[in-house]
Amino acid sequence: MWKQVQFLFNLFLAYFLVFQEIEFSMKKYLAGFFLVSLVFIASCSKDNLTPITTLNVRLTNHLDSTKDVSLDIRDIKVSIDDDTAWLSLKPNAGVYNLTDYKNGIDTSIASGKVQATHIVNQLRLAFGSNNTIKVNKQVLPLIINTNSINEQMLIEVGAKMNREEETVTLDVSSASTIKETVDGNFVLTPVITIKKNQ
Repeated sequence: MWKQVQFLFNLFLAYFLVFQEIEFSMKKYLAGFFLVSLVFIASCSKDNLTPITTLNVRLTNHLDSTKDVSLDIRDIKVSIDDDTAWLSLKPNAGVYNLTDYKNGIDTSIASGKVQATHIVNQLRLAFGSNNTIKVNKQVLPLIINTNSINEQMLIEVGAKMNREEETVTLDVSSASTIKETVDGNFVLTPVITIKKNQ
């Protein structure tokens, strides 16, 4: 902020010195240019003062340790305030073996910039097609039951962006269920809870 004030002072001083050496007709044009410059710099300063929060999304697991499950996470988006539009975060897309993230261990799965003081209402988690479960030492496909189309899961967040950096952790709860269908397929119905600033 001080650098901007100093720049404005130097700009004003330069105009003042030039004004002493030019004719009156030119002064009107320079005065107009000076005012336009002030408006432009003020608008830039306002944009620079808009606070930004870095939102980090992490993953941890409380699923039964006997269930060797891997989730294929492809994309993560969030909704801000009451806006119906979705903001894309930068995902660390990949297959995550949940047994690696137990006992307080977590990992980063996405991050992005959002305006501070706003509220992240919901998070949309998109799964890929490489979800698996290991049964009797055999790796089998795992169907994710998200009760929505396109293998996407909506998660309520309700976190206000108060700081320069905020973290929400997706915890795959022990309340999640894995069932085997009559035709031999395995279906995971995930229950994911939110931990804020952990």
